[in-house]
Amino acid sequence: MLKGKAHSFVSGKHTQLTRLEVFRKWRILPTKVEVGLRKVKWLQACIARPIPNEQFVAAVFGEVLGFHTLKQDGSLDAGVANPFALSFAESLEMFRGLSGTEDFFELWEECGRSWVELLCVPDSDVGDALCRMDVKILRAVFCTGCKGPWDYVKEAEILEGNAEFVCKLSLGDGTCCGQTGSGYASG
Repeated sequence: MLKGKAHSFVSGKHTQLTRLEVFRKWRILPTKVEVGLRKVKWLQACIARPIPNEQFVAAVFGEVLGFHTLKQDGSLDAGVANPFALSFAESLEMFRGLSGTEDFFELWEECGRSWVELLCVPDSDVGDALCRMDVKILRAVFCTGCKGPWDYVKEAEILEGNAEFVCKLSLGDGTCCGQTGSGYASG
């Protein structure tokens, strides 16, 4: 794609661009960042069109097989939450501190990070603020090379291939499953 421009040979020394630098040059987001951006767009669609998305919201944020993803106050119960719900929360956090997202995060904190308030209350202020948020800002921050406040998305985490995963589902008796497995990290 770069036709040899990803490396140089100067004064007898060979240097090459990192994969992250190549991504920025081509304005391609690493998978983890792109998926996060698309998940937030998906949440925006759920708020804008609640009826066609109610089954999705129920499946991801509702009670499944006796496991409660949400606490009584509507916030995520990280110990037993559906992994997909946790990934949507992580995707939202990538936007924290970026220009244009301040209104949403202020309202999000005021309502106690309530997913019920965000996704199920018609015309809620926090839902409206999320819909107004321009998700393209994440792409702009990444592609311009700015180090945004999304520090948890470190270069190594973005570009790692294999990762080990630990099942955190509660077994109902207060213990966690704890089974481990490895797979390809989304990045």
